[in-house]
Amino acid sequence: MAYDKNIAATVAEAFVKKKQARDELIEKRRLELLRVIPDLKALEDEIASVSFRTFIKVADGFDAEKAAAAIKEEVTALTGRRDKLITDAGYDKDYLNPPYDCPLCKDEGFLDNSYCNCFRKELIKLTFAESNLASLSDSSFSDFSLSWYSDKSENGEVSPRENMERVLSECIKFTENFKSTNDNLLLTGPSGLGKTFLSSCIASKLINEGVNVIYQSSSVVFSLLDRVKFGKNMTESDSYTAERLLDADLLILDDLGTEFITEFSVSELFRILNTRILTGKKTVINTNLSLPDLKKIYSERILSRIIGNFVILKFYGKDIRFLKRQ
Repeated sequence: MAYDKNIAATVAEAFVKKKQARDELIEKRRLELLRVIPDLKALEDEIASVSFRTFIKVADGFDAEKAAAAIKEEVTALTGRRDKLITDAGYDKDYLNPPYDCPLCKDEGFLDNSYCNCFRKELIKLTFAESNLASLSDSSFSDFSLSWYSDKSENGEVSPRENMERVLSECIKFTENFKSTNDNLLLTGPSGLGKTFLSSCIASKLINEGVNVIYQSSSVVFSLLDRVKFGKNMTESDSYTAERLLDADLLILDDLGTEFITEFSVSELFRILNTRILTGKKTVINTNLSLPDLKKIYSERILSRIIGNFVILKFYGKDIRFLKRQ
């Protein structure tokens, strides 16, 4: 899996700007010290000339290994004198060497030809923001409590708790097998039973593993597609997001059925699902609608795609939000 290239480019640009800001700070401090310490310029010039003078020696036949040792010794001595001038003037000896945010990669963002952890953290942070999950970035399966679900069976079905144990297990399995599975998930049932929380747990875990995720409500998705299709106040960002609906590693479509349903939205839903299934991209759908409702509202061919390609997880029990208020 790879992070979205546009997100990676944005983070890389931020690292370049960070490096430029540090260089500008160093130069600003250097000019300040040159004004305060008259002898500093001559010493800087002497340090700068060491390598050139040694290069001339090597060109004239001087042993290169001995030349390198001589450079190191002389530069160390000159740097010590420079540091003393700076500290005698009341400054810290590292005034011209401000600390890096990440001492491991020195704010380059890369370490041993791969992303440094500092770069990866910024990728994850921006991915959460781009995925509309910034406020849910800490969602974790370990925080999902089964205690809110009754252990009493009704109407011949397994108890809500036993059912949710299976649902939770399937969601965890989906993330663990994400790279190898062809499954998608349909989370269906009344409001207040944990569909949104579990789907945010899926997104959080996968984003932290480098999966390209987009999480969006159906009403926002179809409004966006309407703007892109018909050019209604469309922005460059709209066009980019519309593309991601098809090519993101994982699309989580929240609250399907709450959008304004038209022939266009039904057609676009089929296009999104069909394209993602054919290209092997995973999809999670949250909806309050039952399977018969999905057939009635969206058509039999959409229901057929769902039944044939999605693991259907049914939620039932009492509204947790109501229980928490009691």
